[in-house]
Order: sequence, then structure tokens, then C-alpha cells
Amino acid sequence: MKNIIYIAILIPIIVGCFSSCARLFGGMSKNKAAKTLSQYLEQHTQQQLGFTNLTRFWNEGNMNPNMFNVEIFDEKTPEIRFGLHFDAKLMKEQDSLYQGSFQTLSIQEQYEEVETDYRIKQSITVPLKNNGIIIDFDYYDAQLQFERDYLKNCVSRKYRGLQTPIFF
Repeated sequence: MKNIIYIAILIPIIVGCFSSCARLFGGMSKNKAAKTLSQYLEQHTQQQLGFTNLTRFWNEGNMNPNMFNVEIFDEKTPEIRFGLHFDAKLMKEQDSLYQGSFQTLSIQEQYEEVETDYRIKQSITVPLKNNGIIIDFDYYDAQLQFERDYLKNCVSRKYRGLQTPIFF
């Protein structure tokens, strides 16, 4: 009799450990959330957007089993990417993009911000690359890498400029 009681207690614990705890508390599955997000992106954006890295955003801070974290990207230009938190249940039932207290912009507005940032970085990167300078933007800084010939030519031009006499 004791063994049956122990087994009856252990089975729900094992099921809880091997399945998502959020699903046990009424959360939406990742597959349903992915389908909901795909439909929402088709209806509310003007671009061909895809997504990757869909994960549940379940923690002690939000306590919402329907919150998900995803990385949205432009299918034509995959370098244009941004992160998104969303409540899949509200998105499905109310056609609403609730992101908690993180963000109040729509997906279209977020996309336009990230696209503008990308275009500005490209307008800096391409001319520098043509001159032999490679620039790599990080979140807070940028790193420059100079090609060896570029530095040699630059120093020799400066040296020649110093040797040229100046007449007034």
C-alpha cells in the first residue's frame, strides 16, 4: 500500500519535470505560439518577416506562462534582426501585441527602427571597406581593422606631404 502511494506521488512529479511546467499551468504550447506569431506577422507587417529562437519567457518576474521570446528577421535581408517578447494567448485571442512592460512599439515600428539603424551602419561600412578599412559594429562600440596596404599608403602619403616645401 505504501508503494502505491509513493508511485502515485512520484508520477505527477516526473510528468512535471519532463514536460514544460508552464503547460501544466495553462500555458500555450510552442507550436501554437509559432503558428500564432506567423499569422500575426503576415497580417500586421508590410515585409516578409520570419522568426527563429522561439523560447518561453517564463520566469519569476512575469509569472506568465504564455510569454515567449523570439528573434524576428527580414527574410530578404537577414542582417536586419530584433528581439521580441510577446504574450501568445493575447495575440491569438485579442489580436494584440502585448509585450509586458518591455516595449510599446508595434512590430512594424520596431522593424523600421532596426532597418534605419542597419541602413546607417551600411552607409558607413561600405565606403570604409572600399578604402581598405573594415568596421565591425557591436552593441556599444565599433572596431576598425586596417588592411596592411592601406596603412602603408597612408603613411607614405603623409611622409611625402611633409617633404613638399610650402611657399607663400
